Amino acid sequence: MTKKENCSVATELGHDLPNILDDVGWCRFCFGNKHKSENSTENDNEDGVPPLLSIVTAMPQPLIEQVIDYHISWLEATGFTVRQGQWFYALLGCLEKPLTPEACSSIRTLVRL
Repeated sequence: MTKKENCSVATELGHDLPNILDDVGWCRFCFGNKHKSENSTENDNEDGVPPLLSIVTAMPQPLIEQVIDYHISWLEATGFTVRQGQWFYALLGCLEKPLTPEACSSIRTLVRL
């Protein structure tokens, strides 16, 4: 599966993961809806979903690599948060070895920040 293919995954806990290309959906999934909008409802998750083992182990490698790239972009834009550190730790721990060149590049970018 390539990065551009649709990755639709549902975990054992019933969390439907956003599409691989939906960076806004992943931001909401990981960090929640801190700022309520007109379209948000009472049931929206305000704090996001923690990086549970059942979630990250259900993610295919291309999705893990893409979400790491999203987190790197968010880190550059908004700075570090504890929740983001948890997601980085969980995602990096689930990378399969040997690492792809794209994963190596992402890790080098993260280390430079």
